[in-house]
Parts: sequence; C-alpha cells; structure tokens
Amino acid sequence: MTDRQGKRTKSLVNERQIVVYSAQYAQRARMERALAVEKASGQIYALSKDAKPSAYGAAKYLKKVPFDRSTGECMPETEYLVMLDEARIEKEEQFDGYYVICTNVIGREQGEAPFSGPYRYTPDGFFQLNRTVTDDDIIEIYKGLWRIEETFKVMKSELKARPVFLSTESHIRAHFFICFVSLLLMRLLE
Repeated sequence: MTDRQGKRTKSLVNERQIVVYSAQYAQRARMERALAVEKASGQIYALSKDAKPSAYGAAKYLKKVPFDRSTGECMPETEYLVMLDEARIEKEEQFDGYYVICTNVIGREQGEAPFSGPYRYTPDGFFQLNRTVTDDDIIEIYKGLWRIEETFKVMKSELKARPVFLSTESHIRAHFFICFVSLLLMRLLE
C-alpha cells in the first residue's frame, strides 16, 4: 500500500475468506456470460480508432488488436480490430459457481474465556463476536446483505425525498420521518 507520504509499504490485511460453490450460481453465471458473449459477438471484427477496453458487461469479452487497414498487418498506434477474447471467456468458465466471502468477523477460539460486551476489535484488526462463529454462521450473515442492498436501491430510485421545500428543522425531520416510514411499509408489503 502507499502511505500518506507516498511511500510504498507492506501491510498485513487480516481477513477471513470462505469459498462457496453453488450449482445454481454456476448455471446463472453460464447463462449471463452466454448473453454477454452473444451481445459482444455483434461488435467483433469492427474497426475502431478509439476502442476502449472495459471490465463490465459484454465489452469485457472483447479485445482490441492493433490493425493497419491498408496492409492488413497488426501494427501498433493505428486502428484497432475488435475481436472476441476467447482466453478471458475460458478463464471465467473455470470459476463458474464459486464465490468468495471476505470478512474480518471471527468468534471466540475454542476454550477462550468470554469477554465483556457482545463484540470487540482484536489488536490485529478482526471484529470478534463474543461467541463461536462457524463458516455457516458467516454465510447466514452474508445471505441477508441482499435485503440491505435492495433497500438502498429502492431508496435511491423510488423513494422521492427531495426536493424538500421546508425551512424549519422540525418540518424537515417530519418530512424525512414520513419518507422512511413509507419505505418501511413498502418493504413490509414486499
């Protein structure tokens, strides 16, 4: 990492990694990649002067090869021939169905005495719960994250809290309270 003075230093990052395989996730990844490759196939063998690589969507399966139209040779600093990146597709296929949960949450070690409070931070940077924590516990914790992300998505897209044409603090607080109660009701109805 680079510190505040701009010097590159090594730093220990404490994280717990849990690798999970899911056949459903593998099937979904194959289907999504097939759709993206089909979309990317419509863009291959096109000449472009400003082809930009991307890490997202269908464009991540495309690569640009320098190409000279007059000679048909691959020359640097000219136009680019956009082609399907078969190597990237094959590389991604080998990881279908696998995902990694990275966390700093740990529990008490076996035989370790309970400490005061429900949690604490260890000196080496872990968030330690005052109970034993298994891999299944971590997976269950992370299963609920989609609900939180969905709530933020709804807040950003559907919940219209602005513009606020109020001037007193109590009226502004009341307005946002009504907005959050309506969000809560929406989530409960869903």
